[in-house]
Amino acid sequence: MGSGGGFPGMVIAIVKPEDCSVHLVEADGKKVAFLREVSRETGVSVEIYKGRIECVLPALCETLHVDVISARALAPMQKLIAYAEPALDRGATGLFLKGKGVANELTQIPARSRLHIKTEQSRTDRDGKIVIARKYDREPNFI
Repeated sequence: MGSGGGFPGMVIAIVKPEDCSVHLVEADGKKVAFLREVSRETGVSVEIYKGRIECVLPALCETLHVDVISARALAPMQKLIAYAEPALDRGATGLFLKGKGVANELTQIPARSRLHIKTEQSRTDRDGKIVIARKYDREPNFI
């Protein structure tokens, strides 16, 4: 989501296994042109959609099986979760690259969202975290 300068989407497209496909969503026309040029120059197969995430992603999720959805430097966690919800609701895992303020952002996500969230330390940024989010299939059983 919000592929911008190609991180992490275009990088993933370059290193992905042959049997995987990468779909990038970007609203900015200049950034879309850049992503298409990178794809052409590198010979990397990638699908690029120009449009707002909230308009493009629900339609994509109706036609594609999405395993992983990702974003970097796009929006606060609560908004990222809302954007990613069409994919998360269908079983996708969210991988969101966040900075040092992520702990505060995570407190803003409503408990009723039925999300299992964990964070991993970034290997490239000592202040960075990778937020891993998955939806519960049903309400968790609290004892």
